[in-house]
Amino acid sequence: MIYLQLEDEIISKYPHIQPEQLILAAETALKYQEMTSSTALTLVICENDAIQELNCQYRNVNIPTDVLSFPSQEQDPDTGELYLGDVIISIEYALTNLDGHRTTIESELILLVVHGTLHLLGYDHSDEKEKEKMWATQTDILMQLGIDIIVQ
Repeated sequence: MIYLQLEDEIISKYPHIQPEQLILAAETALKYQEMTSSTALTLVICENDAIQELNCQYRNVNIPTDVLSFPSQEQDPDTGELYLGDVIISIEYALTNLDGHRTTIESELILLVVHGTLHLLGYDHSDEKEKEKMWATQTDILMQLGIDIIVQ
């Protein structure tokens, strides 16, 4: 199950957000990794001030960023569902990422959902080998979603 936290204020301020596309992006990343339907995660769309606070609190970096992932890997004892964790995305920061390769905010948000979900699944990009693997997986998932983005 994909949970989406999206406040009314953000919906009214950014009407181009398509919740169903964000959920589909996370589901596609899970299916690509052959995760069963008994997994869950939460997507949170926020603004820079909220993500900056989290970035400062958990990473000691007092600036906003585009996406943060907080892995959990806890199992619900009642349902058996594996809770992977939370993906936090700043829509304001995402808007600053747009360039010639990512022409729409929708595509950028989908990229960030896939990227954050892969982090919950154990992917990282701290060295070149890991980065190549993560970027290739991201690209494959984005292509399945019909999004042609060059990730650098």
